Amino acid sequence: MYWECSSRGTSRGRCPATVVERQGAFRRGPSDHCHAPTVGVHSSVALAADVRQKARGDMFTSASAIVASAMTGVDIVSGPHDRRPNLNSMVGQIYTL
Repeated sequence: MYWECSSRGTSRGRCPATVVERQGAFRRGPSDHCHAPTVGVHSSVALAADVRQKARGDMFTSASAIVASAMTGVDIVSGPHDRRPNLNSMVGQIYTL
């Protein structure tokens, strides 16, 4: 399997960093990342996945209550402003499941 960096909006264009996965072993591609790491992205992605999982498991709870439940214990204030989860967007994504 061929993995590419998910960063697409850098000033240099698309990030050329890749990883090749074969039989569970990962090998770094020939190019480095052309951007600095994004702080807080792991927390945002994990939070969104948690919201999706809770929404699929409980169809009779309101979207805002599911997001509020997922946010319990999550520190969204300390991360960079552009990487904080947009709560209204998360509520809207539940309606598209």
